[in-house]
Amino acid sequence: TLALRFRPRTAALYGVHGFNSFQTARSGMLRMGRQLATAGWEGDAGAPLVWSTSGFALLVDSQKTLFDLGHGFIKVLHETRPDLDYYLILGNPPRIFSTLDVLTGHAPMFPKWSFGFINSQWGINE
Repeated sequence: TLALRFRPRTAALYGVHGFNSFQTARSGMLRMGRQLATAGWEGDAGAPLVWSTSGFALLVDSQKTLFDLGHGFIKVLHETRPDLDYYLILGNPPRIFSTLDVLTGHAPMFPKWSFGFINSQWGINE
């Protein structure tokens, strides 16, 4: 189990997972309480990540992780392997995500044809 404490205790925490098609999104984007992050599920990232606009992020190199997120702390409660790597990333959100890009690899841009039919008022070259 990994536990991190941080200030301010009111720091907003984001990430972990998205909403699937049957979940209500009333809670918004902020995350609190116990949150399960699973790589590859709809709306989830490639690896469990919690980040804050207060200038930090925690990336866990795992397929599945249970986070306990609270006011002033993050706990990693469930690990899928005994030899996990944890990455503490510091900086503003653009720096956090550029560092994440370096750690995990740049996401490929799919060719335009793979997006299917798009009905738009814009021309193809705009």
